[in-house]
Amino acid sequence: LDGQGGMDPEKCLRTWQLRGLPVPLPLREKMGVRLLGCDICQRACPRNAAVPSLPPQELFGIDELLRFTPQTRRRLGAVLGTNEARPLRVRAQALLAAGNSGDPALLGLVQPLCTHESPAVAEHAVWAFHRLRGEE
Repeated sequence: LDGQGGMDPEKCLRTWQLRGLPVPLPLREKMGVRLLGCDICQRACPRNAAVPSLPPQELFGIDELLRFTPQTRRRLGAVLGTNEARPLRVRAQALLAAGNSGDPALLGLVQPLCTHESPAVAEHAVWAFHRLRGEE
Protein backbone atom coordinates (compact mmCIF):
# COMPACT_ATOMS: atom_id res chain seq x y z
CA LEU A 1 0.00 0.00 0.00
CA ASP A 2 1.11 3.55 -0.61
CA GLY A 3 0.25 4.98 2.84
CA GLN A 4 -2.94 6.56 1.55
CA GLY A 5 -5.00 3.40 1.22
CA GLY A 6 -4.01 2.76 -2.41
CA MET A 7 -1.61 0.34 -4.01
CA ASP A 8 1.83 1.33 -5.26
CA PRO A 9 2.40 -0.89 -8.30
CA GLU A 10 6.18 -0.41 -8.11
CA LYS A 11 6.17 -2.17 -4.72
CA CYS A 12 3.70 -4.90 -5.71
CA LEU A 13 5.40 -8.27 -6.19
CA ARG A 14 2.66 -9.57 -8.45
CA THR A 15 2.92 -6.50 -10.69
CA TRP A 16 6.57 -7.31 -11.37
CA GLN A 17 5.72 -10.92 -12.06
CA LEU A 18 3.05 -9.94 -14.58
CA ARG A 19 5.44 -7.58 -16.35
CA GLY A 20 7.88 -10.46 -16.90
CA LEU A 21 10.75 -8.22 -15.81
CA PRO A 22 13.37 -8.91 -13.16
CA VAL A 23 12.08 -7.99 -9.71
CA PRO A 24 14.11 -5.08 -8.23
CA LEU A 25 16.69 -6.14 -5.63
CA PRO A 26 14.98 -4.45 -2.65
CA LEU A 27 11.82 -6.48 -3.29
CA ARG A 28 13.38 -9.92 -3.83
CA GLU A 29 13.74 -10.82 -0.15
CA LYS A 30 10.15 -9.72 0.45
CA MET A 31 9.06 -12.45 -1.95
CA GLY A 32 10.10 -15.06 0.61
CA VAL A 33 9.29 -18.50 -0.74
CA ARG A 34 6.01 -17.35 -2.30
CA LEU A 35 5.23 -18.03 -5.91
CA LEU A 36 2.99 -15.06 -6.69
CA GLY A 37 3.74 -12.34 -4.17
CA CYS A 38 2.24 -11.32 -0.86
CA ASP A 39 -1.32 -11.39 -2.28
CA ILE A 40 -2.72 -9.29 0.57
CA CYS A 41 -4.88 -7.53 -2.01
CA GLN A 42 -6.15 -10.87 -3.30
CA ARG A 43 -7.03 -12.16 0.17
CA ALA A 44 -8.78 -8.89 1.08
CA CYS A 45 -10.97 -8.82 -2.04
CA PRO A 46 -14.46 -10.23 -1.31
CA ARG A 47 -14.66 -11.59 -4.87
CA ASN A 48 -11.91 -14.10 -4.07
CA ALA A 49 -13.80 -16.10 -1.44
CA ALA A 50 -13.42 -19.28 -3.51
CA VAL A 51 -9.61 -19.08 -3.77
CA PRO A 52 -7.98 -22.29 -2.49
CA SER A 53 -6.83 -22.01 1.10
CA LEU A 54 -3.43 -23.57 0.43
CA PRO A 55 -1.05 -21.28 -1.45
CA PRO A 56 0.79 -22.81 -4.44
CA GLN A 57 4.13 -22.86 -2.60
CA GLU A 58 2.64 -25.37 -0.17
CA LEU A 59 1.35 -27.59 -2.99
CA PHE A 60 4.52 -27.62 -5.12
CA GLY A 61 8.16 -27.93 -4.16
CA ILE A 62 10.58 -25.29 -5.39
CA ASP A 63 12.54 -28.03 -7.15
CA GLU A 64 9.44 -29.06 -9.14
CA LEU A 65 8.76 -25.45 -10.11
CA LEU A 66 12.35 -24.97 -11.28
CA ARG A 67 12.17 -28.11 -13.45
CA PHE A 68 8.70 -27.08 -14.73
CA THR A 69 7.61 -30.12 -16.70
CA PRO A 70 4.39 -30.27 -18.74
CA GLN A 71 2.86 -32.20 -15.83
CA THR A 72 3.80 -29.36 -13.44
CA ARG A 73 2.16 -26.87 -15.79
CA ARG A 74 -1.08 -28.85 -15.87
CA ARG A 75 -1.16 -29.27 -12.10
CA LEU A 76 -0.24 -25.63 -11.46
CA GLY A 77 -2.74 -24.42 -14.07
CA ALA A 78 -5.50 -26.23 -12.21
CA VAL A 79 -4.63 -24.29 -9.04
CA LEU A 80 -3.67 -20.88 -10.45
CA GLY A 81 -5.18 -20.82 -13.91
CA THR A 82 -3.23 -21.26 -17.12
CA ASN A 83 -2.32 -17.56 -17.41
CA GLU A 84 -0.43 -17.63 -14.11
CA ALA A 85 1.16 -21.00 -14.90
CA ARG A 86 3.36 -19.77 -17.74
CA PRO A 87 6.82 -21.38 -17.67
CA LEU A 88 8.89 -18.19 -17.70
CA ARG A 89 6.78 -16.54 -15.01
CA VAL A 90 6.87 -19.57 -12.77
CA ARG A 91 10.60 -20.16 -13.19
CA ALA A 92 11.46 -16.50 -12.54
CA GLN A 93 9.38 -16.49 -9.37
CA ALA A 94 10.55 -19.95 -8.28
CA LEU A 95 14.14 -18.69 -8.52
CA LEU A 96 13.35 -15.92 -6.04
CA ALA A 97 11.83 -18.54 -3.75
CA ALA A 98 14.93 -20.71 -4.20
CA GLY A 99 17.25 -17.82 -3.34
CA ASN A 100 15.21 -16.99 -0.27
CA SER A 101 14.93 -20.61 0.84
CA GLY A 102 18.55 -20.95 1.96
CA ASP A 103 18.54 -24.53 0.59
CA PRO A 104 21.88 -25.20 -1.15
CA ALA A 105 20.47 -28.49 -2.49
CA LEU A 106 18.73 -26.32 -5.13
CA LEU A 107 22.03 -25.08 -6.60
CA GLY A 108 22.09 -27.82 -9.23
CA LEU A 109 18.72 -26.68 -10.55
CA VAL A 110 19.49 -22.96 -10.27
CA GLN A 111 22.90 -22.89 -11.95
CA PRO A 112 21.79 -23.96 -15.47
CA LEU A 113 19.14 -21.23 -15.44
CA CYS A 114 21.81 -18.53 -15.00
CA THR A 115 22.23 -18.44 -18.79
CA HIS A 116 18.53 -18.72 -19.67
CA GLU A 117 17.32 -16.68 -22.66
CA SER A 118 14.74 -14.88 -20.53
CA PRO A 119 16.33 -11.85 -18.85
CA ALA A 120 14.11 -12.24 -15.76
CA VAL A 121 14.88 -15.94 -15.37
CA ALA A 122 18.61 -15.45 -15.90
CA GLU A 123 18.90 -12.46 -13.55
CA HIS A 124 16.88 -14.15 -10.81
CA ALA A 125 18.94 -17.34 -11.26
CA VAL A 126 22.25 -15.50 -10.84
CA TRP A 127 20.86 -13.75 -7.76
CA ALA A 128 19.58 -17.05 -6.29
CA PHE A 129 22.84 -18.84 -7.10
CA HIS A 130 24.91 -16.28 -5.19
CA ARG A 131 22.51 -16.23 -2.24
CA LEU A 132 22.49 -20.01 -1.97
CA ARG A 133 26.29 -20.01 -1.96
CA GLY A 134 26.31 -17.31 0.75
CA GLU A 135 27.94 -14.78 -1.59
CA GLU A 136 25.50 -11.93 -1.22
